[in-house]
Amino acid sequence: MTIRLEESKQKLEMTKNQLKSAEVEVKKPFDKEKELKEKVTRLSELDRQLNMLENEPVKVVSELDKAKEYIMDFIANEYEEDRKPFEFENLERIEIAYTTTEDEKHGIQATIDLVNFAVNTYVDDILVLTDSYGSLKELNNYALQHLDYGSLVYVDDVDIERVEKLTIDKDTDLDGVVDRYDSDFRDSDVMTNGDLDEKSNDKSGVERPSILGQLKKNQEKISEVVVQMKSKTDVDVCL
Repeated sequence: MTIRLEESKQKLEMTKNQLKSAEVEVKKPFDKEKELKEKVTRLSELDRQLNMLENEPVKVVSELDKAKEYIMDFIANEYEEDRKPFEFENLERIEIAYTTTEDEKHGIQATIDLVNFAVNTYVDDILVLTDSYGSLKELNNYALQHLDYGSLVYVDDVDIERVEKLTIDKDTDLDGVVDRYDSDFRDSDVMTNGDLDEKSNDKSGVERPSILGQLKKNQEKISEVVVQMKSKTDVDVCL
């Protein structure tokens, strides 16, 4: 009993000493008070901003909308046209680039397929190349964000030869003459060389170009004007 009483007295004495030390510390000024106030103020501002964000509706842009935006941006930038809504009538075949081979015998068309997630290249309406992706998101990230006119309409000679072999016994213009013997397999009014000469001399017989084909021609004209203006500027500088 005496031992326990002595231990209790010691603990009581230690507690009294700790209390005295605490009273001294409490009276000391808090050297981090300014920093604490700044952090509390910053925390309050963050809370306010978070509450504002929670009350605002979150706008979610679908991958389909993104794809359409990328396509419209490409058309506006490539053909130097004002950006305007594009008619997406057929999501499986969106025609965005067109040209012809150097000999102008074959048409090359590039299309986007938003349903099957692919970029397709055709020669005379025959599919020669397909870049397929696993999802619309992949198509957006790896293709539509990086559309390039030159890459879209590039076709190597092997593909051209393959198309020619496939079409050599066809009657493309349905004039009764197979293409290998037809002077112009794209025009049903031309079956012989005489018809071809007559067609060439008839200035009224102008083939109506496609919209994208016309855009490409306009692009080439604009490029020529830019080159001419640059050349004139260089001459003026030299003078």
